Amino acid sequence: MNLETVFELFKKCLTKDNFTFILAVFGSVGAFYNWLTNHLRSRKSLQMQIERICKFGSSVVAYVMILNRSSASISISGVSLKVDGKLYPGYHVPLRTIRINHYEYGDAIADREIITMAFPANLGGLAGVSGYLMFDIPPALSEKLESPLTFLISSNRGRPLQMSLSFSQWDKWSAML
Repeated sequence: MNLETVFELFKKCLTKDNFTFILAVFGSVGAFYNWLTNHLRSRKSLQMQIERICKFGSSVVAYVMILNRSSASISISGVSLKVDGKLYPGYHVPLRTIRINHYEYGDAIADREIITMAFPANLGGLAGVSGYLMFDIPPALSEKLESPLTFLISSNRGRPLQMSLSFSQWDKWSAML
């Protein structure tokens, strides 16, 4: 088989209809690839991690880190704690949770306080936020809480995301600073 017969065979197979079909298939594959990569890059992908957690009276105070692993922006409208099928929402406005004054020789030398995170928390693509969350729960339930805890993260993109997060131990409230 020489080069001329190959060229003749190629010329016979390459008609207008076949060329149009090849372009249509190539365009469809490209469009599907773009749709798939955009969908995978912009889907809701949140990650939450407990850094510290303590019981303070009938409240649970947690220092958490929330990461947006998507390239699209997201607005977190609230975080709730789910205990025995019932939701206990966190505070949406900044609230002073714990205040500690350090005294030396009768004079106040330092004043530290824990203020909860404000909602909505707007996160850009591939961004994160950390802060304190406070949940008021009944005293009977606070005594039987144990790891893992279930949280619901509400956002502007779809239904709430439910996460079960583990922690090693309950911290003392003084260790939360």
